[in-house]
Order: sequence, then structure tokens, then C-alpha cells
Amino acid sequence: MAYQTCDIVEALSAGGMTVSQLKVDGGGSSSDLLCQFLADISGLQIVRPRELERTALGVAYVAGTGVGLWDGPADVEKAWEADRVFDPAMAPDRREELYGGWRQALARTLTGPPRTATVVAPPSAQSLTNDRSLEEQS
Repeated sequence: MAYQTCDIVEALSAGGMTVSQLKVDGGGSSSDLLCQFLADISGLQIVRPRELERTALGVAYVAGTGVGLWDGPADVEKAWEADRVFDPAMAPDRREELYGGWRQALARTLTGPPRTATVVAPPSAQSLTNDRSLEEQS
């Protein structure tokens, strides 16, 4: 999940968007190990909210905004509270080594293993002579 998230951040950056922080939620975000690895491999600050299951809450915010309970995203943003912040701690060269390995594995998966040509040498004159003499003996 962390590597795929990095791929998305990379695509956003290539499209001109600046990403300096990621806010995470959902079941996976309850893992400190996953959040720290995501911070390390992405080089970004990862912020986890107090309320992890944000999907249903997001639907409620949209519905509430629709009926006038909230004026818009700014009101909803005020209700967001951070539980923990994960800062990158991995050395940049290690980050590139690991992410480079991910990219190589992904490329191999998408294109298949490298194909190698099998070269079969033509039989030598001596082996042909030996094969014929065996046939003659039978």
C-alpha cells in the first residue's frame, strides 16, 4: 500500500501538483508500522486522524452540507483532529533503493520475466557418424 501510494504521489507531482503531507484514514492507518513506513518511503509527513473510519463520516458531511448543516469544506475541516504525526526518518539513499526495487518488481510483473534465447548448436559431424554407427549395429 505504501509503494502504491508513492506511485500516486509521484504521478500527482509529475502533473504539477505539490504534495507535502498526506492525511490517512481507514483500517490500515491504525498500524503505526504502516504509517511510519509510508512516511519513510514517501519522504512526506503522514497525519493520522483521531477518527480512523472517515468514509462514513465523509458521507455524513456531504449530506449535512447538502441540507445546510455545514456551509462547506471549511466547516468540515474544522472537525478534523490529528491523532498522530509520522515524520520521515529513513535516509534518502535507502528510500531510493527500496522504491527503486519496487519499480523494478512492478516492471517485471507488467512485462514478464526477461526472455533469454536458447541456442541449440548443430550436431557435429563426429556425433552424426557415431549416431549412424549405433543405428547400423542395431
